[in-house]
Amino acid sequence: MEQIGSKSNHLEMKKDLKEIFFAGLNSVKPHVLIQNKIRVSGNNLLVENKTYALGTNVYLIGFGKAVMGMAIEMEKLLGKRITKGIISIPRGSINQQLEGINLSYFKSTGVVDYRENCVNNTADEETLKITREMMDLVASFDENDTLIILVSGGSSALLSMPPPSITLDMKNQFWKKLQNCGASIKEVNIIREKLSKVKGGKFVELAHPATVISLVLSDIIGDPLELIGGGPTFCASRNPSEVFQIIDKYNIKNIDTEIIKLLNSNDTRDKNKFNNVNNFVIGNNSCAINAARGEAMKKNFKVIYLFNDVEGLVKNVSKMYVKLVHIFCKILDNSITKKEFTDCVKNSEGLETICEKVDAIFSILEEHSETNDKRLVLIGAGEPSVVVTGTGKGGRNQELALQFSLDWAQETETSPKLKKFDVLLLSAGTDGQDGPTDADGAFGRADIAKNEKSKDYLMNNDAYNFYSDFEDGGDLLKTGFTGTNVMDLHLIYIKTK
Repeated sequence: MEQIGSKSNHLEMKKDLKEIFFAGLNSVKPHVLIQNKIRVSGNNLLVENKTYALGTNVYLIGFGKAVMGMAIEMEKLLGKRITKGIISIPRGSINQQLEGINLSYFKSTGVVDYRENCVNNTADEETLKITREMMDLVASFDENDTLIILVSGGSSALLSMPPPSITLDMKNQFWKKLQNCGASIKEVNIIREKLSKVKGGKFVELAHPATVISLVLSDIIGDPLELIGGGPTFCASRNPSEVFQIIDKYNIKNIDTEIIKLLNSNDTRDKNKFNNVNNFVIGNNSCAINAARGEAMKKNFKVIYLFNDVEGLVKNVSKMYVKLVHIFCKILDNSITKKEFTDCVKNSEGLETICEKVDAIFSILEEHSETNDKRLVLIGAGEPSVVVTGTGKGGRNQELALQFSLDWAQETETSPKLKKFDVLLLSAGTDGQDGPTDADGAFGRADIAKNEKSKDYLMNNDAYNFYSDFEDGGDLLKTGFTGTNVMDLHLIYIKTK
């Protein structure tokens, strides 16, 4: 009976976390963001209280996992004002995303071309063709033209044009090698800028002297415009020393000589060509966190927002979360003082920023400690990385969930008092695609570690196949393409049994 009750309890906990996750996800759906942030009045475009007169010709160009929904809504707003448009989106996006779009307002002007290309965040020959068309189009603009650019995560692959000295395959293999060594998305995109004719502001530079309005959905910590999607609309140039610090950090060897030449190049941007470029971040991870937090509070959870800048290796992120959960269990159990809590997080790598929130955390939990129904949700977010040494299939979210399951199970064995708490983690990507899989992410809990093969799967970077086989895949989260992308959400549910 205890096992049945425990399973039923986990199903209810999963249901709650899914609903909290979806609240965050739905808040950053592209059409919602456009509706909330963009207005058209007469012949003017209004963005964040700024007004731009639309030129004689208005062009719409977009690239990324989330730009289809943005583009459809912009078509609705601009109507016949659009002269021409090209939207670069991942293969399979149209059928997936139209299912969630009200077709009554999908009234294409007939001049915007939605072009599918690229699989698993990897540019292909069709990507090059589409990118060339975009480059040729914007290069023809003059001062009477207005270019509206839509940018989201995934555009690093969906807008791609390597210099003539290297092939697309060379470029793809090189950045994947860097990524598999555990490099962050920021570091990977810095390298990509040097191996591209469109990143680092090179694309928008072609559009001078047209007026450019860039609407960006951020998938990178801190919303750095120079790195989101490789920064195609932001004036940036990288010093070779900055690039080679990353190469040395991950000990990348056997680099092709042509790639070395490009990494060593001193490319500079003409800043005058960016005077008419206007960049706006219209959505990011904070938007999703606020909505998720609101949903959790509606469910009468006590909610602690931790941080939205989680990065580093998954195995280290898991250890950090285990330590945090242990501390919060002690708070719920009234077995740790505010000073002990402060000292603990102050001396723990990656948790220093929590010190600033100690008073707020204890204020939230004070009332909670007086009740019998002790239910707490911790919210974190970011974009960790994985060192790939195995031959399995998975993504960083599934690997984090499986790693957490093992680490938390071990923690409860070391500190048996923790077994009085039910703990469930959900780590999921907001784009609906965690690595080269059809899952957003997965749930992590101590029971999962009881499977004898869980550690072997983890060592082989094979979290997806583990979860697929474990309890009929019930701990995987699958939504299909979500049409948006604002990094990952990490939700942790803690309750007394």
